[in-house]
Amino acid sequence: MKFYCSIIFLFLFAENILAQVYKGKILDKKTGIGIPFVTIATKCKNTGTTTNENGEFSLKVKEGCKDMIISCIGYESIIHTAGNENTIYLTENESQLNEFTFHAKNPAVKIISNVIINKPNNDPEQNVSFKYDVYHKTRIIKESSKGSKDNTSDNDLYINESFGNRKFLNPNLTKEIIIGSKTSGTKSTLFSSLSPLLQQFSFYKDIITFQGRRLQEQMEFINPLASGTFGRYYFNIVDTTINFVGDSTFAIEFEPKNNTNFKGMKGVLYIHSGDYALQYVEAEPAEKQLLHFKITQEYELLEGKKWFPKKLNTIWYMAEFSLKGQHIKFDITSYLSNIQINIPIASTEFDEFALKINGSTGFSVDNHLGHHERT
Repeated sequence: MKFYCSIIFLFLFAENILAQVYKGKILDKKTGIGIPFVTIATKCKNTGTTTNENGEFSLKVKEGCKDMIISCIGYESIIHTAGNENTIYLTENESQLNEFTFHAKNPAVKIISNVIINKPNNDPEQNVSFKYDVYHKTRIIKESSKGSKDNTSDNDLYINESFGNRKFLNPNLTKEIIIGSKTSGTKSTLFSSLSPLLQQFSFYKDIITFQGRRLQEQMEFINPLASGTFGRYYFNIVDTTINFVGDSTFAIEFEPKNNTNFKGMKGVLYIHSGDYALQYVEAEPAEKQLLHFKITQEYELLEGKKWFPKKLNTIWYMAEFSLKGQHIKFDITSYLSNIQINIPIASTEFDEFALKINGSTGFSVDNHLGHHERT
């Protein structure tokens, strides 16, 4: 037993020798001020950290993993070898932000600036073309008047499932065909018709538009990724996740600034560090309203190295409607699959109907005004 204990002790002691805690501070070379949220990664898997608000960090480094890749938005990346020197200087990269150069302490400003710069590359509707299969699931859910968050199937009043496909040709030709639909044992196509119209496809348009309470009514919100956003919105980086060496995801909260008069949103943007593309979005109107909604969007990186939505969800809260004292909400989830981008699609494949359901002629949709009618 003593022999085995000795082996365990020696093993742990050796591990302690081979892995040492390296503490340091990263400063702006020009100003000498500590840089917050700098990403520090090593060659070893799952070994990395970020600096705190004062530019300080602490990292356990192992033998063979002392070379650290140090990177930060707006600064030139360097490779630093852990040793006796614990003060590291970074040089600002003036060309990285082009006309969006900001000399602010808040690193979220620089990240959002780069997201705006890279919108033409990351907006899925900036592709030449695309097509995909889509599965929609729409639920009408009852919830207590006290705002219970119980979301179990026992609270479902209505469920519709539909399957179809959509194709798009830049700049504005689009068509979605609903092939099949099932509604809680009935053949109703009402909610298979509404699902695509109530869902937001991506979060890149300058104006985010939603259907209002009446058919012709539109609700418009200024996107936090629109030009001039820093005069309207606050941004705050709340987390940085290191996926692997040189690859991170930034979580940035946003909300309208005080004393600004516009329809804004609040939520969280998860942004990929390599190409400043959206990976995940949570957003809702900044102010509560009778017809309130919350959207979440999840994006995936396709083989063509383009990010594309793969799961969309919108929940509509209808405070003015109740059923036996209970409020109801609409929960619409869309799953995209078999996504193909920049493929040959002829303009002759489109007609005046942007949405068609098997068994009906179709829906005519004006994408600019939001007007739609069934024929």
